[in-house]
Amino acid sequence: MLIDIVPDSRVLVFGRQAIDWISGAGGLVAMAQEAGGLVEAVTFSRPVVKDLCKLHTNTLIAYGILGVRSSESWALEEIDTHLEIGVYRECIRIIRAFRPWIILTHGDHEQAVDLLTISRLVELARITAGQPVYPQLGKPWSTGLVLHYETELPIPKPHIVVDITSVMATKRKAMLRLTNRRQKMYQRALGLSKLRGGMIGCANGEAYRISDCQPYQPDI
Repeated sequence: MLIDIVPDSRVLVFGRQAIDWISGAGGLVAMAQEAGGLVEAVTFSRPVVKDLCKLHTNTLIAYGILGVRSSESWALEEIDTHLEIGVYRECIRIIRAFRPWIILTHGDHEQAVDLLTISRLVELARITAGQPVYPQLGKPWSTGLVLHYETELPIPKPHIVVDITSVMATKRKAMLRLTNRRQKMYQRALGLSKLRGGMIGCANGEAYRISDCQPYQPDI
């Protein structure tokens, strides 16, 4: 399966933190921007760093490198299996306001509780966003394609591997605003990109799993 990115395509990406989604989906986002698409990013977690101002500045620079049009950062102190109803409704509001063609989010193959919670919450919100409920959050919108990307663990059997060789330098440049070459996440992302590229006969790739569209009801 090929992902058809055309001018005016709208891509909405959800992630724990910016470095998480950039390492997993930064190549596809850069490709969407190059094709004339619009990208919005939403992050959930408050990073544990000494200099939040510097991180915020570097995040905006990384977003600029990738062509992210707009972003929101909720800076939640803790993400576990119980997220308040307000976060769920905010996801619905953003989906309806941005009206994405594609949603990118963490995969349900991950083991970390916070990544799984975000994945499942986004799945529920995008299903609810297409239904005639919560009229105060905007008009219903059904997103056609939801893709799970890799963060901490490889997807066992990816449905799609995208050739990101042409934008790999852009992805690396964005990642290096938020990490360094010696850190584990950067090295893991580079290794995965080579592994995935090898699966389809190119230098660098990103793997995705297509959502199975099964509603999930979290404890909220």
